[in-house]
Parts: sequence; C-alpha cells; structure tokens
Amino acid sequence: MLAESQTPKVWQMSTTVPVWKGKGDSADCSSYRPIRLLCHTMKIFERILHPRLRAIVSTTANQRLRYH
Repeated sequence: MLAESQTPKVWQMSTTVPVWKGKGDSADCSSYRPIRLLCHTMKIFERILHPRLRAIVSTTANQRLRYH
C-alpha cells in the first residue's frame, strides 16, 4: 500500500452528519456543523503514519498551533 502510494477506496469513504450546535434555531442550517465519520481502519492508519511524516517534514510554529 505505501509502495503504491494509494489507500483502499473504502478507507477514503466517509459519512457527513449535521450536528446541532446547541444554540440558535434548529430549523436554520447555520445552527449545525458538519461532522465526518471516517473509516476506523483509515483513522488507525493515519495515527501510525503521522509520527513518521512528522519526523521528515518540517513545519513552522504557526502550523503546529493549528494541528489537532
């Protein structure tokens, strides 16, 4: 998978669910925020890959502050 630089298509699929912010009119679309539900296997793969990428890619201080 890494040698081919591709992940399985099924890992890339997600479902977007609107979640009410808890304020505002529940009938108003702007009172909701989108949450993406990802494939669990992809999330595990990203957590394994992230430290490896961090070791070889440099970032600036303001980029590190935005990571979550």
